[in-house]
Amino acid sequence: MTLGKFISGRVDQSPHMRERVFADLPDAGLYPGGSVLAEDGQVYDSIRFPTSGDDFEWKSSSALTSLSESASYTIGASGDYPTINAALEEVSRLSPTYPANWQTAGQLKITLNILSGHVMAEQINVVGINLGFITITAQDTTVAVDPTALTRAVGGNAHALFNGFNSVMPVIEGVVFSLNSGTVPVDMTFLGGEYTPQSYGMIITSAASAALVSVRLPAETYRRVCGFNGFSYNIAASAQAQILVSGGDINDATIVGARAQTGGAITLGSTTGTGATLHGLQAVNGGSISVVETGLLTDLEVTPENYKRGASNSPSDISVIIGGVISFNSNTDMGGLSQPANILSKSGIIFSPRIVSESYGVGFIIADDAVATIVPPRLGGFLTVTVQNGTAFIVAAGGIVGYSCGASLSASELSFAGHGANLVATTGTLTGTTGVDGDVTVSARAADIQIENRLGGARTFYVSWM
Repeated sequence: MTLGKFISGRVDQSPHMRERVFADLPDAGLYPGGSVLAEDGQVYDSIRFPTSGDDFEWKSSSALTSLSESASYTIGASGDYPTINAALEEVSRLSPTYPANWQTAGQLKITLNILSGHVMAEQINVVGINLGFITITAQDTTVAVDPTALTRAVGGNAHALFNGFNSVMPVIEGVVFSLNSGTVPVDMTFLGGEYTPQSYGMIITSAASAALVSVRLPAETYRRVCGFNGFSYNIAASAQAQILVSGGDINDATIVGARAQTGGAITLGSTTGTGATLHGLQAVNGGSISVVETGLLTDLEVTPENYKRGASNSPSDISVIIGGVISFNSNTDMGGLSQPANILSKSGIIFSPRIVSESYGVGFIIADDAVATIVPPRLGGFLTVTVQNGTAFIVAAGGIVGYSCGASLSASELSFAGHGANLVATTGTLTGTTGVDGDVTVSARAADIQIENRLGGARTFYVSWM
């Protein structure tokens, strides 16, 4: 850009960059498309105005298409742009170049920093363009969203704060968008207003992609999480779209925390999604969700890897329907499952390394004074427990237990022919020392079963179902 002086004519000043048509510059020749021939002999089509004074910078057409250095702008009433939409309208004209010195300089990007106290009262609709070089962050860790501003449905009854179609969305970094209380308005352009509007924090479709990442600021001792909470659906992906969340908060959804459907894919790393009304996670009709524990556990603002709707497990916490796929890379108990893990059904499959119902004939070890959690193939029935120590089987610690893990919890042991003298059945959560020393305790809980070993040493257990 070239610094110049406004010699004559009249141009309105603005605190942020705006494209202008200079029809009243007598000392500059007007070119087609609103460009001007400036006094330095070059053609320009916009200028950057100061907040005061008459100095300005000419901005050429080539500069509007090439991003040569990273830049940062503020969003808010007193910021460089009043809204994210106003900023995106302008900076989306830029195109970053690949920096040969990326090892030291890093990749070029535009940062939009939401000022403290700013309330989001707009919708972001990205269609057919790549905005992956833009990062949206905030001075506050949480930015409030005004539900009455979600006026337009982007498909069906989905009123989204961020909507993406066949696009690369701006990166959301270290900020959680939280929906304020209030009513999302009906969009009269859809279905004549005859529907119940549902709010979405982010919904992307048709091979779109989005990334939400946590960040640690130099002056802070914790890592700021990212995400959306309090929406009907906090995040949703469909039709080959992909969302990556690293260090995320997708809590308190009024319907579903994260939903992948019709080929959409969501990857959740060190993310928490508690308090949803219907499901913490839901994969539908070929949608897939991958839950990955990462190295962010110790310095995040929230405790991650939990998708429970309430204090205890429920079969609705983590749900697959019509060919959905959900996978976990950890044996951490993140919530109840809608079906037994690692067993394919017409609803789909939930992959988990937790000790689960398919452990037929396969021994698993429980340490002394420790507990294993098992997901049964159905919410009620009978299971057999066999305990082995070395090459010897402990007959008194094995037997048959009848159980119910549904709305009414129950468990009872069936002793016969010397079996089960040291096998106890109960309900509730086991701690490792709940039962009597020398016993094996089997406990029915909502959607799963726990086995506690108090036999004085590690033992191998076998479980099968009747």
